[in-house]
Amino acid sequence: MTKTSFHHIPRGGTRQRGAVLAITMVLLVVIALLAAYAAANVNTDLRMVRNLQESVRSLNSAEAGTSALIKAIFDTPGLLNGTSNADPLAGVNPNPLANVTNRGDDAIDLNVVNTVREGSCPRTAAGSSARVIVCDHYRIESEHTSDFARTKVDEGVFAEVIGRNSP
Repeated sequence: MTKTSFHHIPRGGTRQRGAVLAITMVLLVVIALLAAYAAANVNTDLRMVRNLQESVRSLNSAEAGTSALIKAIFDTPGLLNGTSNADPLAGVNPNPLANVTNRGDDAIDLNVVNTVREGSCPRTAAGSSARVIVCDHYRIESEHTSDFARTKVDEGVFAEVIGRNSP
């Protein structure tokens, strides 16, 4: 005895398999478009993060320049001598800004500008030394420049000077 098997193929079966293929292709195209959109967004986000990181690093470096110069003013007598100075840390050894950036591709530019010579000091006019002590006012300019960011920080300081304007 032999067994005979019959397979019944419905008439619309081949058409239905083609519809499934078309729907699958449409879904794959939609998923590919979503993946391309997500990749573009990730690339934009990475650029934004890099720019933000560089701007924060630049701000920190510029502020390090002003902080180093203020520390050098306290440690080095005569650093503020009543004149403007384009390289105020030239004679300071070791240079406090030598290892601030650790990259070598960028620099911190420091400048001291004497804005007011022998001006009034921030104290009451009725003080006993108000006419004996005068102040030189300075603006410390610290600028950091890198490939992706540039930051400039200005800070005002004053130095008391005894005896220049005494009566």
